[in-house]
Amino acid sequence: MAYSYLSFGAAKRELATRLNDPNFVFWGNAECGLYIAWSMRLFNALAAFWVAEYEMTVPSPFALTISDQSGYNWALSVSDDGTYIYANLLPSSGAHPYIQLNDTVTGATVQLSIVSSGVYPALTANFMTTIVATSANPTLFLLAAPDGQIYSVSITNGLIVTSPNPYIPSFWIPANGAGSPRQPALSDIDLYTMMEYFLLEPPTGGTWTGTNQFSISALAQAVQGRRDEALQVGATNMVEIAMNVTPGTSRVTLPDNVLDVRRVRYVPVNGSPVTLSRGDAESFRVFTPSYLQAIQSPLRWDVISGPPLALTLDANVPVPCTLQILTMQAEAVPDPPSATPLGLPDDWAWVPLFGAMADALSEQEESRDVQRAEYCRKRYMDGLALLKNAPWLLEARITNVATSTPGVVSSDRFSYEWQSNPSTLPEIVVGGTDLYAIKPVPTALTSVLLVVVANAPIPSTDAGEIQVPRDIIDAILDEAEHLACIKRGGSDFAESIALHQSFLATAAKWNARINQSGIFATTLRAQMQRGEKQAPRFSVTAKGE
Repeated sequence: MAYSYLSFGAAKRELATRLNDPNFVFWGNAECGLYIAWSMRLFNALAAFWVAEYEMTVPSPFALTISDQSGYNWALSVSDDGTYIYANLLPSSGAHPYIQLNDTVTGATVQLSIVSSGVYPALTANFMTTIVATSANPTLFLLAAPDGQIYSVSITNGLIVTSPNPYIPSFWIPANGAGSPRQPALSDIDLYTMMEYFLLEPPTGGTWTGTNQFSISALAQAVQGRRDEALQVGATNMVEIAMNVTPGTSRVTLPDNVLDVRRVRYVPVNGSPVTLSRGDAESFRVFTPSYLQAIQSPLRWDVISGPPLALTLDANVPVPCTLQILTMQAEAVPDPPSATPLGLPDDWAWVPLFGAMADALSEQEESRDVQRAEYCRKRYMDGLALLKNAPWLLEARITNVATSTPGVVSSDRFSYEWQSNPSTLPEIVVGGTDLYAIKPVPTALTSVLLVVVANAPIPSTDAGEIQVPRDIIDAILDEAEHLACIKRGGSDFAESIALHQSFLATAAKWNARINQSGIFATTLRAQMQRGEKQAPRFSVTAKGE
């Protein structure tokens, strides 16, 4: 049941009354709405207040469907012993009419298609005879047997061949995609608009119609730098990339949008994958003294001892291979008036906002405002410290069974090569903010439910109700009033900081109460802290700015 005691429109009117501007003259109606919205986001960042269940059905990377000449769709599988391929009739649409393979002996390309009468056939060991080969482009694929064993399917001398395959592909899943309660809605345009309000410039978003004190290019540059720094600190915008390594070499060059590397997995064309350990040139020398000459499977990776963007292995690889590299990536360079994603959860967009404001107010000549610049810089640095430990995933279930949510470092350490082990303990492995994997990698459609910290629910109309408890709404309005005073500067702004302190105190009291409301309340919200302790990315002595 939702809160229904205060509408968005009524909250804006109350804020305007607090500001002694009931007719929305100095602070417009839309502007007051933004201050309330950003205050709600800040409260959620501090208190993880809005929790939601996000349920989805995850397909298996081994689930392949193919349609016959009558339009019926079939799911291909392989028997437990790998001796034959069979198919199950599916009611769903969207199957491919054929699957492409390559003859590993002759090099000829073939395509596999289903031949049937359009009715459900008796599926036996000779069902392979209903798959025929014709010319097409090659693609090798994998199938899962009911017992979880993975088989590669290929063509040899025109025959369909299955063979056990220990390789399980990477299977990282974003938790903030379409339909997620954490799906981002903000972009750099929203930050420019807020900055323009703070700077007493026309709020035109990605275009500039204001004074010569500032420019949209200067705001965009400030946003880009602080956004990418926040991405690095918060381990957000995590993406796994695949890079090929030539035999006899030990180094690849990362794309220039990579901010950091969290994990590297070595996948040779022949043999078993290996999850590598983080190292450096000195560990290479100590543990693999002949690493510069050795031609063998690597055990470690390094990104700090070589040139920028170089990822180096502790051995020259013996065969063609792929590195699965879990990275933090920068978003695209802002190009206003076009919108660019932030790569951050919406409730943490205030961090680069204040960082960019600090930069804008630190410029020389008429743009400079030391008081507000130092204030915004402190808000930014406080935000970075909080973002480093921000919880996003509280609980998880796989096929309606509660499961633990270890970080990827913990899984690699205590369940080594879990991606290649179909019998490993079922868990949701957290790769970073808004990124997870199912362990073991599913071999069929799998139901997953994540209990996440959702985006603050900002009403879309004035009639929408503010979803805040009665004991919190005054603190939200205190912060909104304080944000509204930033553009006034001077003593009015300085005096409003007390409202911000009151808001922080309310959030702290909320957290203190929640931490005493359950047996493991602090454990539920310690997801990112556990990951940082297991593989720290920052020295405890690092102070930042």
